[in-house]
Amino acid sequence: MQTTTKIHTQNLKIGMYVSSLDREREDTTIPLLGFFIANQQQLQELQQLCEYVEIDTNRSIDSSEFATTFAQNMADIEVIPINDWSDNGPSTLEPVQLLSHTERDSLPQVLELDFFNAFGEKETIRQNITLFDEGQKPNRLFWQHNKMYLLVKGEVGIFVDGKKVSTIKAGEIFGELTPLILTKRSATVVTNCECELFSLNESQLVSGLEKKPEFALLLMDILIKRLRQAVEDAKALGLPNDHKVSKSIRVFSNKMIRELKQKSDDSAVTHLLANQTIFRKGAIGMLMYVIIEGHVITCIDDKIIERSGPGCVIGEIALVDQNRRLAHVVAETDCSLLAINRQLFLELVNTKPAFSTSLLQALASRLRFWRTGEPFQGDQ
Repeated sequence: MQTTTKIHTQNLKIGMYVSSLDREREDTTIPLLGFFIANQQQLQELQQLCEYVEIDTNRSIDSSEFATTFAQNMADIEVIPINDWSDNGPSTLEPVQLLSHTERDSLPQVLELDFFNAFGEKETIRQNITLFDEGQKPNRLFWQHNKMYLLVKGEVGIFVDGKKVSTIKAGEIFGELTPLILTKRSATVVTNCECELFSLNESQLVSGLEKKPEFALLLMDILIKRLRQAVEDAKALGLPNDHKVSKSIRVFSNKMIRELKQKSDDSAVTHLLANQTIFRKGAIGMLMYVIIEGHVITCIDDKIIERSGPGCVIGEIALVDQNRRLAHVVAETDCSLLAINRQLFLELVNTKPAFSTSLLQALASRLRFWRTGEPFQGDQ
């Protein structure tokens, strides 16, 4: 018979079995099912996230005995184990780390400059030169049409429908959507003065990400900041009732899903019924999920704006920038989801370039949708 008691998190101890929280679990790294407090780090996380929790006294273990029991019951405690994703032992790459907000805001453009200098081309462009035109389509035969840029010196203007809407200054990246998803340009960009810049085409970007995976995190952060702003701008104008629904880009192939399931504990998979809420808008997000089976819908202001199926991911935006959830996500059908926490996410970025590229493409397609209203018909 289960016996639970409510306890303040300051009184928690290692070995206690937590059966319920005073907040939603899907917006934390905490398992969706009951769990033991396995270490000091997990205890401190609970104290930061919750004020009270429910403890199952029958299943709790005295802390003095827990070390031995922990080793014997690893499968019960380690709900989402972190595994090495390299095929031949530990990775030889330098570990990739997510930056704090302060570090991201204050970091000089050293990483950007290093990446563009290593894999791109340096150009000097005269004043009043159009780098690309609004509506211009990508062309695999002419790579100059598919470039993204890092402005080193000077200033460029961004025009939509003939009106200047923004200015790019030195140190900023722009034009990244076309090399990522080979979509037509959403704006016209013209140099305001003589400019020095670096350019990258699609093949140079992909090749660079294989050698310097840490740049993928920086580019994800840039896309997410722009995506959040685009959503706010669209909401300020009001979402039309007849808006179109976009489809997510598939991030994980069937092979990658099988590998991920093999390297994860069974309890990392969550099974949900149709109409069950997965994320709530405004929640603090520390997990992303891979959709294994079924379909989910993403809603903003009670309107469906995106549909995602097997191989797609949800929750990655808040996982990367560590801000609150941008939208409400609901299971459209019965579905199965595989949880990925921040550590496993970084392993994927560090060792699976195809994962980073696909996730960047998914983010880019969302940004394009919110900027233009044109849904990207992803592969489901």
